[in-house]
Amino acid sequence: DLSIRLGDALLSVGAYAHETEVAAQKAARAYGLEDVHANVTYNSIIVSYQAGPEDWPATIMRTVKWDNTDHKKLQDLQELSREIEGGMPLEVARLRLRSIRRAPFPYRPSIVAAASATLAMGVSVMYGVSAVMMALTFVAALCAAVVQMIVGRWGTPTFFSQVAGGFT
Repeated sequence: DLSIRLGDALLSVGAYAHETEVAAQKAARAYGLEDVHANVTYNSIIVSYQAGPEDWPATIMRTVKWDNTDHKKLQDLQELSREIEGGMPLEVARLRLRSIRRAPFPYRPSIVAAASATLAMGVSVMYGVSAVMMALTFVAALCAAVVQMIVGRWGTPTFFSQVAGGFT
């Protein structure tokens, strides 16, 4: 159970699929489950365990609910994964995972939108554009970020919110 919840948490905050699979498998192995397989798709994680060659596998699947990309949570989850490998007791790991999942997003949406627009403007600087083009890039990226946030609040999957932001 902890293995799939850790994988779900990692995937929902922006971890790569491979990183998620490896972390889920290592967490299961840390608590004595050797023959564990994890499989990640775009919006789900599947963890399967087979106790022996003659036993039926036990398989759990979770559909991942996407959150905002949260690098603080991702960093905390990666640290938790390392601590689990290092021998953290199971109950402590469960409590820590629960507290990480429930932590609020550290930045207001306006800060995230401004940071995204500033990043886009920084990329335009690398191309050596004029000050007017840098300002236009900032405004366009800010509009796209705001549209993505609004569409995201409606529960629209990330891909479609990115498409909507691209049409801004």
